[in-house]
Amino acid sequence: MKQSLTILAIVFMGLMSCKKENNGKDEYWFLIAVTNPSNADCKLPEITFVENKQQACTIIGNCADVYVAAGLPKVLYAVGNKMYVQIKKQDLPMPCTTMGPALPQVYITAIR
Repeated sequence: MKQSLTILAIVFMGLMSCKKENNGKDEYWFLIAVTNPSNADCKLPEITFVENKQQACTIIGNCADVYVAAGLPKVLYAVGNKMYVQIKKQDLPMPCTTMGPALPQVYITAIR
């Protein structure tokens, strides 16, 4: 009995040591909707945030009603498509400035 408890304790401690660390980054999922499948300037979809818009604004660093989204697979470009995504601020500028002021840009890192 004592040996079984010792083995159980070792297994439990082993499982606890394998716990995934968060590294200070929370995973936020945002519900988005595709409003335009092809922006006239970038040829990338335009999206709006349906839920948690303020939190998205904080991550992106810019608040707007419509964003140009990079990283979204083309099969999901249909108008009205809604999906949960993870986002990050677009680090490198996209070539979306030939038609005047550009929309804010966001990079989609994961889709669910």
